[in-house]
Amino acid sequence: MPRVGGYEAMLWVDGMPKGTFATKIVVTRHGNHYCDMLCAQADPARSMDVALEFYAGHPVPGRAPFEPDGPLGGEDAEAFSFQAQDILICTKNQLVADFLFDLRVLLQLAEMLDENSFRRAGVLNTLAQVHRTLYLSPQAVDRETWLESLRAARAVMAPALACRNGDSAPHAALLGHSHMDTAWLWPTAETVRKNARTIANQLSLMEQYPEYRFLQSASCHTAWMQREYPALFERMREAVAQGRYEMNGAVWVECDCNLVGGEALIRQFLWGQRYTRDTFGVLSDCFWLPDTFGYSAAIPQIMRGFGVKYFLTTKLAWNDTNTFPYETFTWRGIDGTDVLAHFFVMDTWPTQGGCWSVSTASATGTACTTNRSPTRGSSPSGTETAAAAPSLR
Repeated sequence: MPRVGGYEAMLWVDGMPKGTFATKIVVTRHGNHYCDMLCAQADPARSMDVALEFYAGHPVPGRAPFEPDGPLGGEDAEAFSFQAQDILICTKNQLVADFLFDLRVLLQLAEMLDENSFRRAGVLNTLAQVHRTLYLSPQAVDRETWLESLRAARAVMAPALACRNGDSAPHAALLGHSHMDTAWLWPTAETVRKNARTIANQLSLMEQYPEYRFLQSASCHTAWMQREYPALFERMREAVAQGRYEMNGAVWVECDCNLVGGEALIRQFLWGQRYTRDTFGVLSDCFWLPDTFGYSAAIPQIMRGFGVKYFLTTKLAWNDTNTFPYETFTWRGIDGTDVLAHFFVMDTWPTQGGCWSVSTASATGTACTTNRSPTRGSSPSGTETAAAAPSLR
């Protein structure tokens, strides 16, 4: 764990990208990666070459250079200078980590479930038993006694964690994804490095958690890795071959769909699909477009022409004027072509500020209604239509 200034860094171990860091004081939804794995099995006889590559930042475009808060004055005068203190190296105690994650799941269940539900009552009883089992202060007893109380507390939690919903409950498959803007408020060269940091982090997670899966969109980003980080790219290729790293998204970059013409959209799919086919032997089946506003009504026809049958976005949920009524629906294009479309109404994990706030807002009619899957597309007014594209107008 490095204790330094700055925001984000790449961890290099023996010349190989191994993960990303974000300073511990920056605790945001964009990540709090303040510690990374150096190696899975430490060997006292092994020496490692460890390096940190930090992103220093840059002036924000659009401000006059000599304004008090501009890129050449005021706070920005020190924008590229950060102090490095030290680096802390430790051994991860898997028992402690497993206990914390088990406890967090039960605490979230207790917070989210209806206060009158039997399931919540059972969880609360389990948590009370954990409280009676655990030595709350590691300093109160010797180390092994405290760790043994953690093992006993995990055994208490195990039956509650093993409980399942009924047979009619849906199956949810979860996988990781990191949305990265190809060009936004920083130089494209930094986007390349950002991709390398992110991908290195996913491969590190796969090393720690064999069940972990990740979805990579935007073929352009993968091509950057092939050109700029060939050793990292080969690790990606191995993970793809193992079925753990999914290449999907269908297009070269997650593109604008309002200003461009049909030929430009077709070439996005052509370049994206051709690259993943030639490089990995796979074709995408989903047009992954989480962060683009507005969608041409010709998209379903273009998608189907490239063998893409699913569409995903989030931006319909950002509309504050005419709320779109569906989350999962069939989108019918102007020529009658259908694709299955879905958009997220949340993009965080299930905490009080995540899916809970969305679901309660839906119940009061202030957000998109959940659990509705019409068989036809929908216009912004909520009336069913056979040939309308979802719109933010």
